[in-house]
Amino acid sequence: MKFKPTVAPFLKEPFNVVMCHYPLLTWNHKPDGYVMLHGHSHGKLDEYNARSMDLRFDIGLDGRLANYRFLSLEDIYNAATEKITQYKYNTFAEYARNNYRER
Repeated sequence: MKFKPTVAPFLKEPFNVVMCHYPLLTWNHKPDGYVMLHGHSHGKLDEYNARSMDLRFDIGLDGRLANYRFLSLEDIYNAATEKITQYKYNTFAEYARNNYRER
């Protein structure tokens, strides 16, 4: 899915996500900064996802990010933005170019 700032004004850039019930190690457009959203793991991959350079998030209700509440697009965007800014990147594409060796 592609979300644009014209539809969601809190976005600073287009926000592209790939969603799957299961967590994936690689996904379409990963090297372009697309974010992987998954469920299935019931929070058991939260630490792994946090330590990984991958832009992958467990958005299941019982994961750390949701903490038994429904997530908004803004919640997910903020979590992804927080991950890239901790490494001093400004965009998801820039982050991906510098952290993924695929292409």
